[in-house]
Amino acid sequence: MRLLALALSVAVAACGGEEFSAVGTGGAGGSAAGSGGAGGSAGTGGGSGSGGAGGSAGAGGGAAGTGGGGAACRGLKFDGVDDVVRVKDAAALDGLGKITVEAWVFPESYPGEVHVLSHHDHNAMTGYALLMYGGSEMQFRYQFGGQMHGAGFTKVAAQEWHHVAATHDGSKVRLFVDGAQRHEQTLPAGVAADCAAPLSIGGAAYEDNFPFHGIIDEVRLSRVARYTAAFTPSKQPFLVDADTVALWHFDEVAGQAVTDAAGKHHGTLGKTTAVEGADPARVPVPCALGGG
Repeated sequence: MRLLALALSVAVAACGGEEFSAVGTGGAGGSAAGSGGAGGSAGTGGGSGSGGAGGSAGAGGGAAGTGGGGAACRGLKFDGVDDVVRVKDAAALDGLGKITVEAWVFPESYPGEVHVLSHHDHNAMTGYALLMYGGSEMQFRYQFGGQMHGAGFTKVAAQEWHHVAATHDGSKVRLFVDGAQRHEQTLPAGVAADCAAPLSIGGAAYEDNFPFHGIIDEVRLSRVARYTAAFTPSKQPFLVDADTVALWHFDEVAGQAVTDAAGKHHGTLGKTTAVEGADPARVPVPCALGGG
């Protein structure tokens, strides 16, 4: 889908734009845009510069579009009840002493604590998570030594597209919303303890709760802190590079599979491989997120 960063943590890697055309079809409140040109070059902290224009979002991200190669721009809509994406636990998802979790999100509402990306077990005090706590307050949790080390909070408004990112450079955690640094906090030395739970998008990894309500797109997990200062989030799809652990575009047309563009950490809609009520819906999203 289009880049979202969770937004779950983020050295600085320059990522040049690629050729990407987009034709938007306006939804309610949305407008159509013409074809875009080549993406811009990387800015401070790895954020890219100007890219091609796509369809701007209506309410709820209702504008559809067509990306490069003719593929529709899609994201996943989570119902705030039990929808989730599950990715099988793997060694490469653990031991991330430096990390970036990022995504594009359109929260429709905050029924309570909601998780964007979770590979943590609160009971065992293992792993990491990017979430909104207590209604709209973004937090990053990084757990080791039997303790939860939480960094935050900063508000993320509902009913709008936002790029959210959390980075940990081995010492400091930084939270970014739409490229603006909102929080910085030094953590004790340590690496997040290995988590046996699956990685979950749109809900908690260790039990069936804290469901996200809204749309999530372009989720990338990296083994570096990609952002150390304010940057301009790219509105083109994220690219895989040497520091990418996993990248989910959510552009599949149908089926239960959720493809990792990095090729190793494919997931599934819902809690099982069967079609079920916990499957998030595939929905059209703006080909250039953030409204431009």
